[in-house]
Amino acid sequence: MKKPFMIKKSGIFVLLIFIIIAFPVTYLIRENTLNNSNKVNLHNLLMVYVERVVDGDTIIVNVTDNNFGLNTRERVRLIGVDTPETVHPTREEEPYGKEASDFTKENLEGRYVYLDFDIELRDRFGRVLAYVYTENGDHFNARLVKEGFGIAYLNYPFKYMDEFSRYESQARQKRLGLWGL
Repeated sequence: MKKPFMIKKSGIFVLLIFIIIAFPVTYLIRENTLNNSNKVNLHNLLMVYVERVVDGDTIIVNVTDNNFGLNTRERVRLIGVDTPETVHPTREEEPYGKEASDFTKENLEGRYVYLDFDIELRDRFGRVLAYVYTENGDHFNARLVKEGFGIAYLNYPFKYMDEFSRYESQARQKRLGLWGL
């Protein structure tokens, strides 16, 4: 008569060790391969001076030295975020628009920031499309979404889409900013 298939105790031990090691390693590899907007080298980005904030997601910058063919004064639209309107030719000011605009003014206006670019340099209106980083390396576009000053603008592909979508979900769940209205 055949003996039923049995796994030796040492085999079970090896299998458990493998599972204990494999899952955390797989998780770490996955997390490190996801885009992280806060892991950038500011030295590789374009430093500009924020002359004026138009609204929560649009700024006017002065460009001195650049290799991107930009003008010395540019209107910059922040990639991946859409804040409520405060300045629009055909719409009234939207709820929480003033708060988003004021937040951007407090954090960017009159300061040097760093621009990073993605797939397209300009939008159909001629605005420069960029990620904005503050001098301490804070990704300002992501911060607007994280803190509920704007929504993740997912109509066009960009490298941090999944990350921004997660930030928006978290802000919604916490009822931060415009999600608390």
